[in-house]
Amino acid sequence: MGFVSDYKKCLFQFLIYIITAQKKYYKKTTLQDADVQLELLRLFNDLSYDMRFIDEKRYQLISERLNEIGRLLGGWIKSQKETSTTNGK
Repeated sequence: MGFVSDYKKCLFQFLIYIITAQKKYYKKTTLQDADVQLELLRLFNDLSYDMRFIDEKRYQLISERLNEIGRLLGGWIKSQKETSTTNGK
């Protein structure tokens, strides 16, 4: 498989984790999997820039968006941890 194909698979897998977490009652493991996938997306973005597939402007734009997604995901994970501690889980 090629680099772009792997990058797309990583992105789609991230989306699958997010959709799955929305539908599950117990979300913690799925959200952790999504967090790992997000790190892989960051790595793909870095490699894309390093290999000159994208320019600096696009790299920065994607990085900013991935960071924002990371903040949102981190908040979601934190809220699930708080929920599980208040429910005695």
